[in-house]
Amino acid sequence: MSCLESHSSDVKFSADCRAVIERRAMRRAADWRLDFGLRRACSSVVNLVCRSEVTAAKSRVSASGKVLECLKKNLESGNITNAECRREVETLNPKP
Repeated sequence: MSCLESHSSDVKFSADCRAVIERRAMRRAADWRLDFGLRRACSSVVNLVCRSEVTAAKSRVSASGKVLECLKKNLESGNITNAECRREVETLNPKP
């Protein structure tokens, strides 16, 4: 998916395909579980530092974005020590 996303602005990329990728990216941005790399790298971290957000997300799908916000907040405060998880969370908010 990341390969397709990185090439979605290419001239030869069809508008229909670009639209599908954008919809999936929006869905993935709202739910951390839909991002395979993030889920694989950060599952244990999420269970440690974002436990209340995970509990809320289990009862309400709309609360899944809170887990992402928790990860971002904990990245900024230095609470994520797992290097692979840090890299994945950093890709959510790339630095300019």
